[in-house]
Amino acid sequence: MNEEVNMLINSVRKLTDRIESANSPGRNFLRGIFYGLGWAIGATVIAAAVAAILASVYDSVRNIPFFQ
Repeated sequence: MNEEVNMLINSVRKLTDRIESANSPGRNFLRGIFYGLGWAIGATVIAAAVAAILASVYDSVRNIPFFQ
C-alpha cells in the first residue's frame, strides 16, 4: 500500500510539473508563433494549388469556340 501511495504522489508531481510547463507564458508565445506560421504556410500552399488548378482549367476552356 505504501508503494502505491508513493507511486501516486510521484504521478501527481509529474502531472503538476507538466501542467506548469504547459501554462508557461514563453511556451504559449512560441506555440502561438509556430501556429501562425503554420497557418500562413498552409494557406499559401492551398492558394497556390487552387490557382494552378484554375489556370489549368482556363487553358483547357479558352480554346472552346463557345467561350471566345
